[in-house]
This record gives sequence, structure tokens and C-alpha cells, in this order.
Amino acid sequence: MCPVGALLPTAAHDLMGTNAAGYSTLLVLLGVGAIIGALLMDKVRQIMSNSTALFISAIVFGLGTLAVAKVSLQVMWPIALISGIAWILSLTTLNVAMQLTLPEWVRARGLSVYLLVFMGSQAIGSFIWGIVADRVGVAWTLVVAGVFLLLAGLSVPLLPLIKVKGKLDRNVVALSTDLPVLSLDESKSDPVVVRSTYHVKKENIDAFREAMWPVRAARLRTGAASWQLLEQTDAEGSFAEEFTVPSWEEHILQHTVRWTGHEEDLLTAARALADDAPQVTHYDPGCPAGDQYRPDEVLGVRRGSAACGWPAPVSLLGGHR
Repeated sequence: MCPVGALLPTAAHDLMGTNAAGYSTLLVLLGVGAIIGALLMDKVRQIMSNSTALFISAIVFGLGTLAVAKVSLQVMWPIALISGIAWILSLTTLNVAMQLTLPEWVRARGLSVYLLVFMGSQAIGSFIWGIVADRVGVAWTLVVAGVFLLLAGLSVPLLPLIKVKGKLDRNVVALSTDLPVLSLDESKSDPVVVRSTYHVKKENIDAFREAMWPVRAARLRTGAASWQLLEQTDAEGSFAEEFTVPSWEEHILQHTVRWTGHEEDLLTAARALADDAPQVTHYDPGCPAGDQYRPDEVLGVRRGSAACGWPAPVSLLGGHR
């Protein structure tokens, strides 16, 4: 929409030879198309995937942008109507995917960043397209913009929206109701290390390692600052998941308001491969500023000592994941 919105007034006057009334007619048709597209959105989602809708709408709007540079005002009327439908389909597809995918605790922040990028790119893009139009002319600028839109549309089959986008369980699930009562001041900024130990049968080891990969993303997504999976070198199938949370307060939030049904499904799938429920322990570093924990130290060699509350060193499993 950016190049068309920025250059349509000049294109209507210079390329189509119309006046303010003709330009207003084009805007009205784009708006009517957007209303029609909004009304058709439910039907569209029933008959095609989000990626397909995004692909078709991008291609249609790209062709509409090319048409602005080449056709007369009367021919442009139905094209403007169809382009309005395509524009709103693209916009609503992305907006709905964002709102349904973001969990409640971070939804406002995520949408604010999304809208900042969206609206900011509109403003910056309009400025850039105006400079280009001054140099090469309005018609060629619209042609270039239309080609870029077509390329963006053609990229959707290669880089589609994730199939589960908008379908993840984002209901909050309490991770645990038996958090330990520690002698910690919740206002402290000291990190908390959480370790869960697992015993896995030999035939499930590879599957367990793979299942823990999405668990890593879930831990980091809900507040962990670092994560690693460790395997005891002298006991096959003995694993330790270890992650660091910036503070005890952050860990409480991780347990109570950030853990959703989707994260719970990932954790349950991984734990199902273990022989029994994991043993979970929490560590308070309590170390001086110069003796802090470094979870990403090469080869699992970590600063800190037992006196600071750190668990005994365990060899790192095949590098960090």
C-alpha cells in the first residue's frame, strides 16, 4: 500500500489525466474493496490457508500497482476495487496471526513493536518512494514497486507462515504449585539457577535430546537468560536441564503467568521420554560480583564454587543447544 498511497495523487493527475474528483473516486473504490475484503475474510480462511491468502493478495496488489502506471482512469476503477480487497486480506491475515500467536503476558508489547515497524515502514517507505519518483518518474517508480510486490508474493510459497501460527494454545497453565520457600528476598537482582535431573532409557536418549530442543526455546521465551542440557559422563542416560533466570521474581512469573498450554505440551512430550518425574532443585548463587556464574563457558567449565551455592560441575552434552 505504501507506494500506491504515496504516489496515487501524482499518478492520478500526471498519468491518468484526472482531477481531485477522479482521485477521490479511486480512494473510495479502494476503501469499498477493503470493506468487502473484511466481510469475506471468514469465508477466505475457511477455504484456504493463511499463506495462500497472503500469496494471492500480494500478487493481486502487485498487479494493481503495475496497473496504476499503465491504464486509464476508467480501467483503473475495477482494479482499485479488487486491489482494496487484496490489501485488507494481507493486512488482516498478518494482524490476526500476530494477535493469536502472542501469549497474553507479552501480547501488548509484541503488537506495539509490530505496529511500530508497520507504521514506521509506511512513513519511511513513502519518503523513499517519493525521492525515487523525483529521479526516475512516477510511472517507473510504480513499475519497480509493483515488481517488488510480485517478488514478495512469490516468496510466500518458499517462506510460508508457520502452519500452527494462530492455532497455539495460549491459555496460561501454572507450571507448578509447589515452588520452594527459599530464604531469598524477592526484590533481589541475583540470578536463580534451576536444575532438573532426568533418567532416560538408552533407547529414548536420542528422542529425549530432540524433544528438549523446543523446551529450550520455551524456557528462553518465558524469561530464562540462558539454558543448557548436560549429560553425566559416567552414567548413561542421566541428564540435567539447567537454566538461569535473572531473579527469583522472574522465576515466579515464569511459573504463574508466562507458561502457556503450548509450552506445557512441549515439556510434557520431553518428560514422557524419561523414566520418572524429574528432580528439580533451585540454586541461589550468592557470589561476590567478581565470582559470577557463566553458564555458557566453553566445555562446561564455569566460574564460581560450591561455597557460592553452585552445583558440582557436569560435562556438557555435545556443546550448547
